[in-house]
Amino acid sequence: MLGLAFGSVPRVFVWTDELDRSHGSGEPSFTIDTVRRLREVVRPPTPVRLLIGADQAIAYDRWKDSAELERLAEPAVALRPPHSGVDALLGAGLDAGRWGPRVLKTPLVDAASSDVRSGQHTDLPPGVRALIEAEGLYR
Repeated sequence: MLGLAFGSVPRVFVWTDELDRSHGSGEPSFTIDTVRRLREVVRPPTPVRLLIGADQAIAYDRWKDSAELERLAEPAVALRPPHSGVDALLGAGLDAGRWGPRVLKTPLVDAASSDVRSGQHTDLPPGVRALIEAEGLYR
């Protein structure tokens, strides 16, 4: 779905290595392992940003090797309910100097899989909507 949604966006690449490595293994998959692998295979070295939701920013320091991960791929934070504003996110205990500049300045999209199931969320990219309908996803 990400490939369908972002395939034509310049400078965006959807990489499925983490899914590919963990498929069928039953082993946990950690973001730090994926970013380390990305650093091995991408030449020349390219700046990497890690897009995470606000809920994950709050839990970030509990991630495996979070300090190294932050050094290798700077987090960019997408707001999402219940943290729908920078103040709400920072009010959850995050350091304003560290996390405030990382919050993306984008409109909040209030969407849920239940909206997609009911047909209420209609601004999905056409390829994504077609895949959802063809595969019977979110039913």
